[in-house]
Amino acid sequence: MPPFKSKTQKKEIRSDEEISIDFAKNSSYTLMIPMKDAQYVRVRNPITGKDPHFSTSDTLFFDLLIELSNKGLQSKIEEEFSFFAQKYNSAWSDIKNNFNIYKESLNESS
Repeated sequence: MPPFKSKTQKKEIRSDEEISIDFAKNSSYTLMIPMKDAQYVRVRNPITGKDPHFSTSDTLFFDLLIELSNKGLQSKIEEEFSFFAQKYNSAWSDIKNNFNIYKESLNESS
């Protein structure tokens, strides 16, 4: 006998990536995991499930944040920068500024 299907039950039409991004947006978990004196960070990538380790001055760190921002996580990233600056280390404000400068420089070169 086939399983019962409710008339209100709808098939999920979003991709796995869209579901992962939406989960990350609404999750209470942070994308970034701050480490020693705001010099290092791990970034949980909701798409790949990996959490690579970066120096906070590394352009690869900024590139990953730009990729995640473009997928819809910009406001979550901005909130985390502000939260880390308030709760952990004020150096996170400088990292946020460096990130924004890096983004602007990429936009100008395109």
